[in-house]
Amino acid sequence: DAGDDALSGGADYDTIYGGAGADTIIGGAGGDFVYGEEGDDVVYCGDDLDVIFSGQGNDTHHGVGGDGGDDIIVVNDADASTKAVAGGKTGETSGDSLILSGDGSNSTAVEVAFTGDEAGTFDDGTNSGTFAEIERLTTSSGDDTV
Repeated sequence: DAGDDALSGGADYDTIYGGAGADTIIGGAGGDFVYGEEGDDVVYCGDDLDVIFSGQGNDTHHGVGGDGGDDIIVVNDADASTKAVAGGKTGETSGDSLILSGDGSNSTAVEVAFTGDEAGTFDDGTNSGTFAEIERLTTSSGDDTV
């Protein structure tokens, strides 16, 4: 809906759609698929493997970390927005993934600058943001700079 919603997943696997509005979404204990959609959303990942699709708006994503709490965050908006992505736990070896594909066409050039271990900034000309505690980074098939 178009309001500012508070949505929570359950103990099992869930699919959650934020809709329009500035939503707060909590993944819950099971592995979840979360679609932020429009609005400035805040998403908290759960204890299991979650896949988060960032939507239009200035979104913030918080990972939980720990065993099984590895998350995949996909940023592929066609509209300009700013993202802040925090994975789970620093120093993981199999941890959280950030997929940057620009406007969703997978051919947008992405610039990534690392500011520390598992941390940095990104800009694809449409979306920009920061990330921390991310162990795996995937960019588009465009002329990327890392």
